[in-house]
Amino acid sequence: MIDELIKLVREGFKSIKDHRKYNSTYSLGDLLSAGFAIFSLKDPSLLAFRQQFATRSENLKRIYGIEQIPGDTALREGLDGVDPVVLQAQFKPLVDRLRQEGMIQKRQVLDGYTLLAGDAHRKALADA
Repeated sequence: MIDELIKLVREGFKSIKDHRKYNSTYSLGDLLSAGFAIFSLKDPSLLAFRQQFATRSENLKRIYGIEQIPGDTALREGLDGVDPVVLQAQFKPLVDRLRQEGMIQKRQVLDGYTLLAGDAHRKALADA
């Protein structure tokens, strides 16, 4: 199921308007997917992610759609221009899917609070 959820997020990334003015080697969706993979795989840096790429390349391609790792500058310039509010909105379908599957209800504790582990901004989950 997690592979499907990651693909759902990746599809959302493709819908974000590219703010860059010049033709680029990497699409904005690919840059966002690379950034998402780095954080969701808990790599401490782009360098560490790059070093692990050879051993993970098949899974990264299949799950995250990553065929090449962008350089530091391309990644930074691509990600820095994305409005966080637009980015947060891409995770709403993910939370909706978790609700639909009953995963959120299973984690309700203490008067209806929901316990979720994730690397998302608290407001994004509250608004979902």
